Amino acid sequence: MPKLTYNLADTSDDGNIPPGRYLCKLKNVKTAISHTNNEMLIWKWEIVDGDHTCAVIYDSTTLQTDYLGYFKRRMVALGYSGAIDEDTKDLKGKLACLIVGTREIKDKDTGEITTVPCVLDVLPASQYKQSPDSK
Repeated sequence: MPKLTYNLADTSDDGNIPPGRYLCKLKNVKTAISHTNNEMLIWKWEIVDGDHTCAVIYDSTTLQTDYLGYFKRRMVALGYSGAIDEDTKDLKGKLACLIVGTREIKDKDTGEITTVPCVLDVLPASQYKQSPDSK
């Protein structure tokens, strides 16, 4: 069994990211299959500025034609436009401004409801310091 040697006082509590704007670095993007059996992307972001630096937040986008606008917003925020032919590994390290809110999820087994952070929007990194009213 591995030995755990961590100082929990120095470790972020990723589940407690309050709503707000965060400058984030894309750690990776992986493909997955959703619970409705559709192809999707899982985006792993790391906060790189402010009180929650190093905290990680996950985001997902479906690749269904009707919902590609969510994918497009992320790609435009990362600096892409027009036709894209890019390997997801090439996206790693790019910066974006994430607008984080919360949502409630219900445990399938217990019915317990938990509030978790969620990505509401992804903007270009240049919009990180701008107020929401200046969009």
